[in-house]
Amino acid sequence: MTAEKSPSSATHSPTKTADTESSTAKTFPVKRWMQAFRADTWVRPFLKQYKKALLVSLGLGVAAMVFAAALMFTSGYLISISADRPEMGVYAISAVLGFVQIFGIGKPFLSYFERLASHDWVLRLTSTLRKRLFTSFNAQGVLHSASRKAGEALGLLSEDIGHLQNMYLRVIFPQIIAAAIAVLLTLALGVFSPLLGLAVLALMFTLVALVPLASVLVNGGRRMASKQSRNRQYDTALDNVTGLADWEISGRRDDFIDAMTAEYAQTREAERAAAAFDRKRDFLVQALFCLLVVIVFTWAGIYFGDVAQSAAATGDTSRPVNWVAAFVLGLFPLVEAFAPLSNAAVEMDCHLDSMNRISDAAQEETVEDDAGTFSPDQLASYDICLSDVSFHYPESNQAILRNVSLAIPQGRKVALLGPSGTGKSTLAWLIRGDLAPTTGTLTIGGVPTCQLSDSHKVFGFIQQSPYLFNKTLGENLRLGNPKATDEELIAALEAVELGDLFASLPKGLKTMVDEGGLRFSGGERHRIALARILLADTPVVILDEPTVSLDPRTEHQLLQTVFSVLQGRTIIMITHHKSGLGYVDEVLHLQDGELTRA
Repeated sequence: MTAEKSPSSATHSPTKTADTESSTAKTFPVKRWMQAFRADTWVRPFLKQYKKALLVSLGLGVAAMVFAAALMFTSGYLISISADRPEMGVYAISAVLGFVQIFGIGKPFLSYFERLASHDWVLRLTSTLRKRLFTSFNAQGVLHSASRKAGEALGLLSEDIGHLQNMYLRVIFPQIIAAAIAVLLTLALGVFSPLLGLAVLALMFTLVALVPLASVLVNGGRRMASKQSRNRQYDTALDNVTGLADWEISGRRDDFIDAMTAEYAQTREAERAAAAFDRKRDFLVQALFCLLVVIVFTWAGIYFGDVAQSAAATGDTSRPVNWVAAFVLGLFPLVEAFAPLSNAAVEMDCHLDSMNRISDAAQEETVEDDAGTFSPDQLASYDICLSDVSFHYPESNQAILRNVSLAIPQGRKVALLGPSGTGKSTLAWLIRGDLAPTTGTLTIGGVPTCQLSDSHKVFGFIQQSPYLFNKTLGENLRLGNPKATDEELIAALEAVELGDLFASLPKGLKTMVDEGGLRFSGGERHRIALARILLADTPVVILDEPTVSLDPRTEHQLLQTVFSVLQGRTIIMITHHKSGLGYVDEVLHLQDGELTRA
């Protein structure tokens, strides 16, 4: 079972975030990246899990670049020997032609399998992360709405997971492959001339390290600002589109358009400035690579020219082959390995920011031993017992609850009364097992609720604003019981007094429910949520301000229905006013973290 973090633990303080960003900007990039990877507990474990596939992918990437260089090298040799020694027949150069064919066919095959292996590895990783993120959101349950904005969650599942995918495909993999190619090239040329090897080493170091580092220092801040702006756009867009009707009613359509475009304009400006720098940097990379070609060309001309002169001086009548074209042409495919490095390095901070956001959002669970989890079948009863329960969130020393003791026998109906913000919902989350007490014990049937697996089979929950998905009515009802038959769905609707409404629907259970349930009134949405509880058949039902947005008449009718159809079950009703107290057996009052009987 998992012990959840508090909702507030996932809420990001603007001041704290700004301070963190300021501190991050002052840290040397490489040191910053190493610190981020060392601190990561979310992505790094999967590197070991898929280690073999990772090594195969990197090996194929290096081999593909070697084959590309070898293809051009042997082609250059073939051109030289054909031009310099035309008297040689086809059979004399058949071995060279064979190598040209091998490298020519092998390079695209290796590139294809490298892409296949790398994308398979990354997609396995990101699909696992998506699943874990969904699982975390599901584990947070009722805590999710208090801990995460919907737009932020959308950004995490879309933008940030995409950044993680690109971090490996476009940054880490190319950097490793380029470094391997640089080492191999330096060693290969260093065998012919140590001085040439040193010159190539200096250029390789510039291309692989110095230019990317300079790009990060100049352009990294712009890319990061653009990425953070996009993160905010999810919240802004969802917020503004959700409130579109209010913008229109207020006669502020132009303000709505301005609010939607302001963030995008800022993002475009940052991206435009970054693109201008990228063009200059890419020109520099091409110039450096051209310098490498000139150096190798000059060395090859001198080296093989000396070889030819030595052969002539010693009377060697067999003319040595001119390898200049081979060495020079062999370099050109390698630009593919070095060209994307600078832009990839600039994106690294954005990718690491996504990794940190996902780690924060995931609300890391502390996994207990299987011996510490209990299934609903192991409960002796559904009696709830709180003994000296105190609670405060990890990042705060302010007590939300202080030494609360309470017994709720099975089938008892309890109202939890108190002003907003006094910890009533926190107490409900503790009872449901979403949170664990800081001190004291909270059990159901003798089992700590935070160690109860499949708690949804024990606790039903009706929120202040039940959500209906943009699916059919039947699919919305089956959220309570996926195996329920159509007859059981209709019976549940009739039990919550929605029989007449159901009869009026054009397609019955196949009637589409508009997003958010706008097709139905507030009271009808609450009754549909109640029907879900009936289908789930949970022995304990928690009502969190179930009538807060309803008019008095609808509120009275709904409460009457709720307590009628849930007869015999344990009901814990959270409220801040006195409506419906006549239906309960006991009224409790929560004030300043202490529980008293009203």
